[in-house]
Amino acid sequence: MDAEATLKEQISGMLRDEDLGFEVFVALKTGEVPVRRLLFYGDNEKGNFKRKIQDTIVQTVKDKFLGEETEYIDAVRLADNQKKFYVITQTEQYYPFDFLNTPEEMIDGFSASECGNADGILFRFRRENKVIWAYQRIYPIAIPNRKKQNIMARFVSTEKADYFVEMPDQLFTITQQVDLLIIDDKIITDNTTLMQKHFKFDYFIKSSAEKAVETIIQIHLVSNGEKLKDYIQRSKPQYARKMMRINEYNVVNQKPEELLEKIQGTDRWKDVFQIEAGKIHLNTYADVEYLIDLFDERYTVSEITGDEFDTDVKKLVETESK
Repeated sequence: MDAEATLKEQISGMLRDEDLGFEVFVALKTGEVPVRRLLFYGDNEKGNFKRKIQDTIVQTVKDKFLGEETEYIDAVRLADNQKKFYVITQTEQYYPFDFLNTPEEMIDGFSASECGNADGILFRFRRENKVIWAYQRIYPIAIPNRKKQNIMARFVSTEKADYFVEMPDQLFTITQQVDLLIIDDKIITDNTTLMQKHFKFDYFIKSSAEKAVETIIQIHLVSNGEKLKDYIQRSKPQYARKMMRINEYNVVNQKPEELLEKIQGTDRWKDVFQIEAGKIHLNTYADVEYLIDLFDERYTVSEITGDEFDTDVKKLVETESK
């Protein structure tokens, strides 16, 4: 079973029926313990409010993350710019949701006075010892400011009409939206803009690119590895994104001697690199980009016509071993 199928099975297994634990939390922008539990009253004449939220969020997760056309890919392939769900692995270098490991006894109830400090809503699903978190971003338009300059209202339904009355207290809105899921050390999302703006996603990109650079340096194929390091440290994140995905393909597993021999024996690559003393020397950033294209096998050739194609997006087909 591949990684995508495993994650989808975890989600569908968690939400398979109504017999699961459900809690709601609020993530704060600041605070020694940046998470609070949202407390609810029990059943009333209008129904169980907490249960309504649970049913809504469960259905939202199913529709968004388990749809027939929903596909997951590893976030190291971010440069492909595919409209799919990216799987981001949290590491010591990049762990934006480490606060979810806060011990239960340290989490207090959320207070209306903290509305201005609210950053996101977290829905926790629990079944036995397994947990899945769903995250919903709170946008400023949904939170009145401290001076209560934003007028908030609710409607009261009567037999004759629906009347609106002013809400005296601050509040925020829970919507039918889930921006991302957290399963163990994995984040699943199609909203990389949110990750970039609010969860320092550049750290993940840079650390992944640095790992890729170290991989190239360690196989001793390149004489000046510092050129690779300089390339990913440039101001625009697009350069590090390109470097991230080279570990996805098998070129990096070739022995340097064999790889150089293959490079010099192909029409595509034989005159591209400057080779000195059995190693590739990178003179320019253009040389670095050619090396990235080599490692992520950007160019493909038709076995039928021999035509060569330039493609940024591809997926390795797994074949059954004989």
